Amino acid sequence: MGRVYFPNNWIGNLEKSTWVPPIPGALKGKAEAQAVYHCEEIVQGKRNGRKAIVKVRMQVPPELPPSFNPKVRAQLAESVPAGWTRKKLHSLTHFNEKKCTVVPKLLNVVSSWQDGPEMPVPNGYLVFIVMEELPGVSLADYPPEKRDKIRASFKTSLTELFSFHGRPWDCRLENLIYDEKTDKSYFVDFEGVDVTEDKPALNFSDDYFYLWGLLEEEYSRSLPLLRNCLVRSQGLRLLMTALGATYYRLLPCVATYISKLDT
Repeated sequence: MGRVYFPNNWIGNLEKSTWVPPIPGALKGKAEAQAVYHCEEIVQGKRNGRKAIVKVRMQVPPELPPSFNPKVRAQLAESVPAGWTRKKLHSLTHFNEKKCTVVPKLLNVVSSWQDGPEMPVPNGYLVFIVMEELPGVSLADYPPEKRDKIRASFKTSLTELFSFHGRPWDCRLENLIYDEKTDKSYFVDFEGVDVTEDKPALNFSDDYFYLWGLLEEEYSRSLPLLRNCLVRSQGLRLLMTALGATYYRLLPCVATYISKLDT
């Protein structure tokens, strides 16, 4: 591991650059930023066509506005990444070791630290996650009239993920990529995928089409699965899944079910 030097504005105005604030009620002092780069390998000055995604995760101050004193910010420094990054690496490593074909290949992970007083948290963690850039487009950008044609592909891919004890709960179309040429669907975000080898693998059902937003019908079609999810998980993670997957259209029925479960 070595130092990585950047100019003051190195992170710039990048695609999908995000700041993850602390979650209310969670442990204090945990916040990180992410920048996403689209890269292409160059060997001896020539591009070889091999493309990758580089996700840079770095510790940032958990409260705004941060101190302008770098010595104060440096007191926050941690060498171990926050749970979001650890979860992503654990899940992606697991599926790569199992030779899962519906996730990107993890090409490299480089851990370093933030060098210099201008960095958000001097000496705080800085992680580079290099993964394969998959072919296809995000299903969030896919025309609704075409989504009907990819359900078979989605079913095959989700069934494979289930077979390796994956349990995705962040069921948003943004987390799916579809390659029309090969008719294959891929999962591309792993902070919202639990790996539960101590539990039986899940079985696919058509309810997952609704939870992932690949079928759009009246709320009642998703209610049985939603209720079971709320009961099993005490309402937290799968409530997020329901809201995210169906763009808040399930909010009325979720509220109804919560009120019934509380009585």
